Amino acid sequence: MGNARFDLEAKIPPGATREDVRVMIRALLAERFALKVHTETRELQVLEMVVSKSGMKLTVSSRSPGDRDVNGADPRTDSRSARVPVKEGFPTLPAGNYSTMVVGNGKNVMRETGNSSPMLAVKLSRLLGTLVIDSTGLTGMYDFILYWVVPNPTTTEIPFGSSSPQDGPTLIEAVKDQLGLELRPKKQAVEVTIVDYAEKVPLHN
Repeated sequence: MGNARFDLEAKIPPGATREDVRVMIRALLAERFALKVHTETRELQVLEMVVSKSGMKLTVSSRSPGDRDVNGADPRTDSRSARVPVKEGFPTLPAGNYSTMVVGNGKNVMRETGNSSPMLAVKLSRLLGTLVIDSTGLTGMYDFILYWVVPNPTTTEIPFGSSSPQDGPTLIEAVKDQLGLELRPKKQAVEVTIVDYAEKVPLHN
């Protein structure tokens, strides 16, 4: 089932917390897919995110995720919005200051607004395919724009330790040079979830 994709539609009751939602999703998966899992601790290769010696380059945010842009328009629904250049040769961003990511020909640009360092670690984990541990000690909310290249557009990032392509930084290099944060490889004990069993076809469809 590694490549299978499913659409999930569910109603979340008012007042539900993030932990409530996690519990409800686990119950839903157990009911519809007969999902059985267990957790165990394994020593894994991870990337530890720390502030570089030169200092972090994030901008302290005065906004929250999902806020509308400064002129009151919502660029997500305004097809007339202008485009904002970030770096020559890289995709332009939609006008506004909401979080978004634009990909084109192996060149990526990401804008984040009102995000914390733990949230950044989660995003980097997904992009790199490796768990990123936040050890920055940063407690604020930040804005930033990040641009990087992917040599093979069918993948997200080049293998750790490979040389940088000629037309731009890798994601790991971009995080260091543009955000002032380093991603250092290390071994760490991590609690992982193991899928023991799941039906290939959801029940009750």
